[in-house]
Amino acid sequence: VFTDEMQFSDLGCYGGDIPTPNIDWLASEGILFSNAYTPASMCTPSRYAVLTGQFPGRCSAPSFMKDNPASQPYNIAWNTWITAENITLPGILSEKGFVTGMAGKWHVGKVPEGTVLPEFQPDEVLDNPETDARLFEQQSVYQGLVESLGGFDEAESVVWGNYDCHRLKALNFHNFPWMVKGALSFIEKQKEGEKPFFLYFAPTAVHGPNHVADLSKDISFTPGGRDTTLLGLQIDIPALQEQLSKVDPKSRHRYAGVAQTDHAVGLIRNKLKESGLEENTVIIFMADHNVEPGKATSFEKGIHVPMILYWPDRTSGSISEALVQNTDIFPTILEAAGLGLPGDQV
Repeated sequence: VFTDEMQFSDLGCYGGDIPTPNIDWLASEGILFSNAYTPASMCTPSRYAVLTGQFPGRCSAPSFMKDNPASQPYNIAWNTWITAENITLPGILSEKGFVTGMAGKWHVGKVPEGTVLPEFQPDEVLDNPETDARLFEQQSVYQGLVESLGGFDEAESVVWGNYDCHRLKALNFHNFPWMVKGALSFIEKQKEGEKPFFLYFAPTAVHGPNHVADLSKDISFTPGGRDTTLLGLQIDIPALQEQLSKVDPKSRHRYAGVAQTDHAVGLIRNKLKESGLEENTVIIFMADHNVEPGKATSFEKGIHVPMILYWPDRTSGSISEALVQNTDIFPTILEAAGLGLPGDQV
């Protein structure tokens, strides 16, 4: 579970004020890391590091290589794209017999030249069959790109960049029920399967747009088209709004986003339990980077992040001061799966 911009004070298990019972449970039964870091305090390079196991400076995308010749110090920004040439964690696991899936925010790939996406007018209304069909078509293209670029067998509920960058203004809000449905759908498919699985779920909190606005939106309108099955996956809106009324207005965005993230974690854990998979599933929770004013800097505030690892029968609620980085996730998962590192990743 790879979240988008999160600080320690967002989580109850790190002493924060926002109730996060499901994430706190992971910490109570897992390992809470106090010295976890990301090699870059921005979304794209941090995700590149998790999925490839490499520092972002090793990016081989043509645009990155053009702007950062080997003879010069490179400049890491939102420019480290994953390409089909990259060896990725889901790609390796898929080759070795795992089923691999992704849901949520991608933001680590550029739409390749020649890819045809449907056209939209920014102010189109959503309740229109033609608009709906084009959203479905666009989502299919994004899913295919995530599968081919990231090495995933399946992708659902893909947010290509950020919600506030969606080409339809009416969809510029976080749709947590839609994102988590993609994750739950993938887990449901593994219930009767004989293969092990890997799921990369990337919710979009607490990045903008403002999460309070999420609570008043019609969640049946999604980036993938109309879906009327999502209400049962939504957080208790009246209860959350009651809590928000007691919170400083400046903090409501974060409170609402973290609450919805925690709710999604709870739904995933419940699905694992219902499917009989929880006792054999490792869960890692981590933020891609910390928040302003550290974002896009090399300061501690930007690169020091929350991280929790839950491994049934291996962890039991402890705090680790070990120095770890999100590049460590790649080799750790491969070792847990009994697999070695590809030569280029060492």
